Amino acid sequence: MFGRKQPDVLVAGAGPVGLYTALSLASRGMQVEVVEPATARASRPQACALHARSLGLLEELGLLPAVLNRSVRVRRVGLHDGPIRRAEASISRLATDHSFAAILRQEDLEEILTREAERRGVRLRTGHRVGGVVQDGDSVRVRVETCAAVPVGRGVQHIDDVVLGTREVQVPFLVGADGKRSAVRSALGLGFPALREPRDFVLFEFRTDPDLGDEIRIGVEPGATTFCWPLPGGYGRFGFEIAPDAAAETDDPERLGEAELRRLLATRAPWFRGRVGPVRWRRRIRVASRLAERAGIGHVWLVGDALHETHPAGAQSMNVGFREGRELAEALAPGAVPGALLRYERARRIEWEGLLGLELDVMPRPGAAQFIGAHAAQIVPSLPASGRDLEELAAQVGLDLTLPIAGRSVMSAVPQV
Repeated sequence: MFGRKQPDVLVAGAGPVGLYTALSLASRGMQVEVVEPATARASRPQACALHARSLGLLEELGLLPAVLNRSVRVRRVGLHDGPIRRAEASISRLATDHSFAAILRQEDLEEILTREAERRGVRLRTGHRVGGVVQDGDSVRVRVETCAAVPVGRGVQHIDDVVLGTREVQVPFLVGADGKRSAVRSALGLGFPALREPRDFVLFEFRTDPDLGDEIRIGVEPGATTFCWPLPGGYGRFGFEIAPDAAAETDDPERLGEAELRRLLATRAPWFRGRVGPVRWRRRIRVASRLAERAGIGHVWLVGDALHETHPAGAQSMNVGFREGRELAEALAPGAVPGALLRYERARRIEWEGLLGLELDVMPRPGAAQFIGAHAAQIVPSLPASGRDLEELAAQVGLDLTLPIAGRSVMSAVPQV
């Protein structure tokens, strides 16, 4: 492929989950190619919150020092009811090798992962995307399109991807890590239904004078969640859930100006007393609880946002995506246990039906404040953890939570068939 031996696995998408999956495959001796439509990393400073368990996965690849060098370490989660702090959870008390979560900019994480991928011989092809997929016996034929982002239209222009050329490649496996608008998932004909009504969030990042400390702050009120992550360099990332609006997924500064930020801070984060410095980044997004009809078919499999979408505050989709990349790499590697892919498929559905609240047993603990029980459905997806770690953080704030396959390897969670 592309002038050299065809890879064992083609990965679509060079975001954090796609790159981590490629590294997991390469670490098991597999030849890997990654195709990514973008020709450069996004200039907008998206942020990543890495769960304590994810730090262990990065440590396995020798990447933890580089990641922590660019991160803020977070050891606590505070729950707020207006100006009142109702509960606190300690990430340091989790039974993991790391006593904190880490928050950094996505462009920094992608740079670290890309550099390691190149060192391990992973070929990254930017300006390329999956255009079609046909399964063929023991392999999959993929139409790879060369594309470029160009201005389209007269007057008010927008940027669109234009196909410059195509080629067909045949590989043993294709992994879709290409986000919630996944071309791989679409090529498989898999639905991606919304399990609940979509929710809109506005996100702001700005410099502030006080130290936001070593904690994530979550504000909860009926129908609306607010979250704050500290970022390197004295910045803070605030997210505010707002009423749905037809103007979702825009970053129009007229709609998201400083006046609107100050209003939201005053009404939704009254515990914040800091200075509002220059706004570095702002965005309005729409998210829904979604789960693909299947995690894969035959020789084509999904990980990360291509497979699921959920609340942004807890960063659960990306972090569980790392674990999915690792587990899928185990299932695709030479010598994998028979039936491993079937168990991956079943375990993905079991876990995400729990995380998305379809199969979730949650009860207030004895003595828990009424506020905790009343807002459990908002609190659980806002906590920066999954599996048994999520159960432990929930218990600390006053919720007894039972998640399917919590804390167990997805490859051993479902009996062999």
